[in-house]
Amino acid sequence: MTRIRNRFRRNYHNVPLLLYGPSGVGKRTVARLYAKALLCDTPRGDRSVPCDECSACRGFATTEGGSLDFHPVNAARHRDGRRIYELFDLVPFGPRRVVAIENLDAAAPDFVDALLKRIESEERPKENGTPSAPFTIIITARDLNDVREAGQSRCEIERLEPLLGADARELCARAVAANEIAFEQEDAFATFVIGSGGLPERIADACTAIRGADKASVRQVRRALKIDWGEPILRVWRDLLKGNRLDWSALQLELEDNSVAICSRFVLTEVLGVLRTGHSGGSGEPALRLPDEDLIRGVVMAVEDIARKGRLSPAGLVEKLSEVFDQDNFLKPTVFLNLNGPCEPF
Repeated sequence: MTRIRNRFRRNYHNVPLLLYGPSGVGKRTVARLYAKALLCDTPRGDRSVPCDECSACRGFATTEGGSLDFHPVNAARHRDGRRIYELFDLVPFGPRRVVAIENLDAAAPDFVDALLKRIESEERPKENGTPSAPFTIIITARDLNDVREAGQSRCEIERLEPLLGADARELCARAVAANEIAFEQEDAFATFVIGSGGLPERIADACTAIRGADKASVRQVRRALKIDWGEPILRVWRDLLKGNRLDWSALQLELEDNSVAICSRFVLTEVLGVLRTGHSGGSGEPALRLPDEDLIRGVVMAVEDIARKGRLSPAGLVEKLSEVFDQDNFLKPTVFLNLNGPCEPF
């Protein structure tokens, strides 16, 4: 965040700022705070701290609100560049406008083309040598590799990372105290810390979900953090590898909005890590750090058993299964494990 503060110290806002990092790390929040400080009438300190009192600041008080000169755009929802042209043709209400382009890594090619053209036009000075329109562009993306190099080269790039260890625990404790949340037992708070993954937005959303509960249980915490899919998907894989048929409808209800294929990829990554290192946690997915260790071990033992019968290495079998889950037309994890050929659906 030091680089962002330096932009305020230098009054350096004409070059686009690209924020990237995993979902929930706070990219959208940082973009809004940046815009709020930049548009504030009476900023404090090094001008990076908004006053919270002027009309511009008050506009940011609601979740979706903002100043009249703050324009957030979800790039994933636009198939062409018309929205870009509309935004930059607006007449500003104040001395500067901020355009926040969210999810650029999921944008359509035409949208990206229009944005790059506009950035190039902003880079050209006027005849008197001063910069053109007073725009600040903030871009967010999850994966930097999915942002065109032409776009990266025109931005100042800042990676946002999850908090770790004591820092994650401290943020969780502050959020819990601010929302007056009590836990049924210490395990529930530990689950909250682990399940949050050190992601500020995930912590905030979970607090909103369990706020008002008498005493939050481990089950409530898992549901609030949307990490209660770990045990169902591990049970599925344990039964699947033992040759049991699965109730697809019941499984989808347990997983709710989570994709079975995506959850299964996490399971396979976790199993591969256990096979190679002897330790769980290789997937980095909080939902798989919390279930009973016996469930994970049961899946690993089933993989080892099938691999032994099929004269494959356990790691080789997992890699073969992973290939199935990478297929675009793969819909259900209820596969028949045919070791002499490709895996096929029931």
